[in-house]
Amino acid sequence: MQKILFLTPRFYPNLGGVEKHVLEISKELSRQGFEISVFYEDTQNYQSDSLTDKEVKASVMADISVNSDSEMIGRIKKYKFNFGGVGKLKKFRIWKTLWKNRKLIRRSDIIHCHDVFIWYLPFVFLFKNKKVFIT
Repeated sequence: MQKILFLTPRFYPNLGGVEKHVLEISKELSRQGFEISVFYEDTQNYQSDSLTDKEVKASVMADISVNSDSEMIGRIKKYKFNFGGVGKLKKFRIWKTLWKNRKLIRRSDIIHCHDVFIWYLPFVFLFKNKKVFIT
């Protein structure tokens, strides 16, 4: 059974085009026998979209891996992470979180990035033989 990891900015139950697309593709691929994991950002718990890097570090980001949440939708495994609000350092928090959870990448046969290839960019060099798709 092949394993697919979707990287997406938002996912169900959030509403939107990318969220619906990833959900429906995940359901169909799951029906076809693929093992699906979705790594996405938890945007519902932000106090404000304008938190600075300093405010994020002081409040919600004591340890990023502790702030993760995972659950199942049918046979789809969801991994929700809180990266904090906007700021110049946000991409580094995302990369740190992916690094801490690199087992998700390692065990996946296919990586599919939806609007967030920048999240996966540093890992291209570590996982050279992974099949990577961008939407």
